[in-house]
Amino acid sequence: MFHKGLVSLQLSFTFAIVFAVVALGCVSARAEAPPVSLQLIDMQGKPIPNAVILAGGQPPAVAVDRNRDMLPAIMDQIDKAFAPKVLVIEQGRRVNFPNSDNIRHHVYSFSQPKTFELKLYAKQPEHPIEFEQAGIVVLGCNIHDQMLGFIVVSDTSLWAQTDDNGQATLAAQDGVRIWHPELASGFSQMEHHSLPPHPAGQPITLQLRLKPPLATPEKRGFGSDRFRNHGR
Repeated sequence: MFHKGLVSLQLSFTFAIVFAVVALGCVSARAEAPPVSLQLIDMQGKPIPNAVILAGGQPPAVAVDRNRDMLPAIMDQIDKAFAPKVLVIEQGRRVNFPNSDNIRHHVYSFSQPKTFELKLYAKQPEHPIEFEQAGIVVLGCNIHDQMLGFIVVSDTSLWAQTDDNGQATLAAQDGVRIWHPELASGFSQMEHHSLPPHPAGQPITLQLRLKPPLATPEKRGFGSDRFRNHGR
């Protein structure tokens, strides 16, 4: 009787291991989606550079902790402009805001994912800024209203940014999220796009509706409405 019970326990344990391995294989297979080549174009068929494409879901906390331990990313200020204009980081990453101009800047954001202010300063702020929440962070300068920058805080490590030809490659399966500062839906939002069926290795073209580029605003001072109403 004891022997039969032992055999039954061993079989149950063996089946449990096999099931776990199969389940893990399914998860790994789904996580390792094949690379997909995308091209983004506007309604006139022109390529859309500098768009951000995200795939996958929210990362585990360990990924956020790892991002926090990485060297800070850089959002510079050169010739009264943010450089780069669009910076993509993963959730939990810190960002330095050096000032490479020979004048002072006053960087701030009222966006919901990260509200902060770096008052008049030159060269290098004392500490980097940590971006704990995913979302779109709109940057401005209280001294130079023409300065407009964006930080896309990604909740996934599966992201890419389109080149001058509007092309990017990333691992994706069913769909992607796309952001661009000139999206017709607004620069504080991401658009969800399903990927149509396609042969393996064949590029996919997605057409986006854009609005005219943002005009240089008139001087309106700290906390102007364009920053309070976006990035939420």
